[in-house]
Formats: sequence, structure tokens, C-alpha cells
Amino acid sequence: TALFASQPVRAFALLFMLSLFYHAWVGVRDIVMDYVKPAGVRLVIHVLVVLALLLYSIWSVQILWAI
Repeated sequence: TALFASQPVRAFALLFMLSLFYHAWVGVRDIVMDYVKPAGVRLVIHVLVVLALLLYSIWSVQILWAI
């Protein structure tokens, strides 16, 4: 809408989303490191979480810039 037509609003929204995804990464990483003991399983979970958060970041940018 008109609010997201402004470049500064888009930039701050993008910064917020990236901060949110980083916060999610730190939280999930800590939980996985505390409760998943086998190193191989931990690595797989970390890679999957990083890929998911990266895809969510790309998707968010596409949605934000499509408005």
C-alpha cells in the first residue's frame, strides 16, 4: 500500500525482518546445541535451519518489494 511505497519504510522493514531471522537463528541454534548431542544430526539440523531462514529472507524481500 502507500505506506510501503516509501524506500525508507521498506529499508526499515527489511532490517526488522533480517533482525527477526537472526534472532530466530540464535534461538534455534542454542536449543539444538543444548538438546541434540550427536554431531552429525546437529549439523544437519543447523544446515536445514540456515537454508530455511535464508529462503524466508529471500521470500520476505520479494514480498516487500512487490508491494
